[in-house]
Amino acid sequence: LPDRLIAIGALFWLAVGFGISFFTLRRLFDVKVASLTIGLCFVSTTFWEESLTGLPQMFMFALFSAAVYCLVRAVENHTESRTATGWLALAGVAFGLLALAHALTIWLFVGAVVFSAMVFRPKLRDTAVMVVIFLVLYTPWLVRNYTVSGSTVGSSIYTLMYQVNGEVDAVMRTSDQRITNLSIGGLRRKAQNQAIGQFDNIYGNLGHIVVAPVFFVALLHLFKRRDTSLMRWAVFLMWLAGVAGMSLFGVDVGDPGVNDLHLLFIPLATAYGLAFVLVLWNRLNLHIPLARTVFIIAIYAVSAVPFAIYLLGSSFAVQWPPYVAPFIGKLGDWTEPDEVIASDMPWAVAWYADRKSVWMPQTPDELVQMKDWNTLKAPIVGLYLTPITGDQRFISDIAKGDLKEWAPLVMRTTAFPPGWPFQAAIPMPINNETIFYADRDRWTGTAPEN
Repeated sequence: LPDRLIAIGALFWLAVGFGISFFTLRRLFDVKVASLTIGLCFVSTTFWEESLTGLPQMFMFALFSAAVYCLVRAVENHTESRTATGWLALAGVAFGLLALAHALTIWLFVGAVVFSAMVFRPKLRDTAVMVVIFLVLYTPWLVRNYTVSGSTVGSSIYTLMYQVNGEVDAVMRTSDQRITNLSIGGLRRKAQNQAIGQFDNIYGNLGHIVVAPVFFVALLHLFKRRDTSLMRWAVFLMWLAGVAGMSLFGVDVGDPGVNDLHLLFIPLATAYGLAFVLVLWNRLNLHIPLARTVFIIAIYAVSAVPFAIYLLGSSFAVQWPPYVAPFIGKLGDWTEPDEVIASDMPWAVAWYADRKSVWMPQTPDELVQMKDWNTLKAPIVGLYLTPITGDQRFISDIAKGDLKEWAPLVMRTTAFPPGWPFQAAIPMPINNETIFYADRDRWTGTAPEN
């Protein structure tokens, strides 16, 4: 039920984002382009995949859509020689809330600030209003982070080491809080590879909508309405700043991920690309209404192919591996509320078993020390391993890689590490691909069947 509620919440914010985007695009273009654009977004696989992940992307999409709407209204006022300060202030509110939803979106705000400084007059007043309101909303979070962790950015700084000092889970599992071996050269190579990957997959990043990448060609087209022409540069600057942020901190190219910001730009890119394509179509002077209709249907058909494949290939069942909620929930039956379970996916243990869970550290010795020294101020009573570690590459990841210290446990051998406190073990479904190591037999009479 909680998973379904989260999915329903995501779909609600998706609908809000679509609604705001429709009114934005109607102001930039017309009702027809706005309607066709939202329809193309509706058949995009990306939105539906992201809405079922439990990630904040749909909420971010609604907030970003609101911020863009405010920017559009500010640009309209500017082109009509009216003050834009009020709308820029509201844009600052929307961007501030967006940054609270995901700090990486601060890069988008940087792009908006650059656009504001270039377009609005007087520059210092209007841009400063937006920046100050943004800081008023976001600064309390920085203070909270410093109070809790001693750093204004919390643990997010460690994501810089992703693909520089190993994969993100290996980085986050270390008990060493220093940022070590973070070479400028390694960071540059990571950013370069990330940027290349994003550009290579630009069609997929923009929702597999055939006209969305045409947005970059539309940058060279001067639209009749001045505010529409100006906003295309706002969209481009925010997108470019977002690419820089995603390249620096890392994004899983081609897969739904928490750092994916491309999704936010899909309606805007689609609308500009579609409007430009329709301008080119009109210049053909065919004067055959049926041909125009067939052309639009063809755009929809090509864009909807990935969505059709997604529907035909999806069972909408549990996401196995590694999640099977009822079996993870059994860990809650076997442990007490004040006890802690270590795991290679502690987020799922905390959610489905309703138990405190810690990410398994770099070595078994570190876990034993955490238990013996009562580092967490609560007893660690077991270790739950899943295909997240079990399905890794045998030689490069398990035998010689980040998991080499855990190899006996990941491989389910009987050779426990010296001093290992969790001598009781029970293989768990599906097909014994998960296992729970515990301090004692906690499951006799209640073990789930495969």
